[in-house]
Amino acid sequence: MTHQFMFHADDFGGDLQRAFDEAAGGHLYFDGSKNYPIDSVKVTKPITVTTNSCQFTYAGNDPSTFVLEIATDNVRFDSFRLLIPGGHFTRGIGVISNRGFRCDQIEVISVDQSAVTLEGAPGDIFSSGVHGVRLDDLKDARLGSVRCKNFELALAIRRCSDLMIGGVDVTNYLLAVWYVDCVHCWAGPSRIRSSLNGEKAPGNCGLLLENRSGPDYSSGSLTFVDWDVANAPEHGIRLGGKYALSNIQLVRPVVHECGSSGIKIFAGPFIFHRDCLIDRPAVYDVGTSDSENECGLLLQNVSRSLIREPKVFAMNREHCGRHGIRISGCDHLHILNPMIEQALLDGIRIDNNLSATPPDEIYMAHLTIHGGSIIRCGGHGIHVFYDGIKGDRLLRFLRLTGFPFIQGCAGSGIVFDRGDSGEQRGSSLTGEIIDSGQPQVVANKEVPGSFKVRARLGELPALADGSILQVEGEFVLIRKNGAWDLA
Repeated sequence: MTHQFMFHADDFGGDLQRAFDEAAGGHLYFDGSKNYPIDSVKVTKPITVTTNSCQFTYAGNDPSTFVLEIATDNVRFDSFRLLIPGGHFTRGIGVISNRGFRCDQIEVISVDQSAVTLEGAPGDIFSSGVHGVRLDDLKDARLGSVRCKNFELALAIRRCSDLMIGGVDVTNYLLAVWYVDCVHCWAGPSRIRSSLNGEKAPGNCGLLLENRSGPDYSSGSLTFVDWDVANAPEHGIRLGGKYALSNIQLVRPVVHECGSSGIKIFAGPFIFHRDCLIDRPAVYDVGTSDSENECGLLLQNVSRSLIREPKVFAMNREHCGRHGIRISGCDHLHILNPMIEQALLDGIRIDNNLSATPPDEIYMAHLTIHGGSIIRCGGHGIHVFYDGIKGDRLLRFLRLTGFPFIQGCAGSGIVFDRGDSGEQRGSSLTGEIIDSGQPQVVANKEVPGSFKVRARLGELPALADGSILQVEGEFVLIRKNGAWDLA
């Protein structure tokens, strides 16, 4: 002991639990040049700890306990660096029911890659499973950085509010980062990577956000800036849960080489995530099959949200996702300047036919796609698809504006497919589609070239200038001043 409020860990003969207990309310120091064996330490009183970036090495054998558990308010660390040797399986750090926690750096490295199982995500990660860092019921917490390696669940965050993390670095995972029932949280530039080929089990994602406890919109106001997510067994970023989330912001996310979709927003029937902003996402080389669940962006039951300048493209593969962007069951959704290249099928697909869509009457209204480009996709540029298999499907107020550019797609520019009960009301098409030699639907006053539309009803929506397009065989007629002319 150097002062009545200053303690050195070396004065306690290697008993770290005793060192933390006796230094409670004071300042505990560690020698930055040393490696300290640690079994299981629980911090139950406020303390300030300066580790000087020393390393702690796990020396226990109980996988059911945390190596370090912090269960009190006002605990401060400069850093905590933990190494778990090969052959050992345990939880890393747990910060539980805490206010005012501060730590500049957390690092938990498991040497043994078999700590990441390949049997799917754990059932109840908060009571079982091997995970690196758990933050549970925190308020007003600040973490500079969190780094985890070789854990089936790297970072679990539950019931936290006013939590800020400077950045996250995860390598080798099944589920990298999981936010559950959180509000008012922020996380800065992060890197998620895995060299393992885990199964496409539900929840095996790079970043998973959920509202599990309810009610709707009780969880939200979560912001993630500059996240780079790769190699997720299922989706790169997923907004799911049993109840709706609100005010989620993904700023400049980059998602690539994931097993299913790059970014998926969907919880369940009658659950609408709302007020989401996905700002300048870049998604490439995602999806490993032609499943409808594997798209660049998969947006289902999303309300009052903006997707700004999304980029979906193939870099090292022939295709990126089954569809570039798939939209189903959404309302008041705006997509600004999408850039889509080399989707397996459609660049943008709009439908109400995903398996989890409710069977009752669904209104998909006020969808706007503004500008952008769709190039070299294996299907249509924009495909609006309706059938009557699952009840009355209504699309109201679809707007294509700002001169979207479609070129080199195997199918048509814009295609409308409808079943017997499909209906579109009040929709408008404005702008123009550049003809690339494929049949196009062009929505402006001048319609150059040859066109074909697949539609089962006789009349397409009115244009902004009051004219109307109509299908007759393989030709498109345009109505001007009350008369029908060949387009």
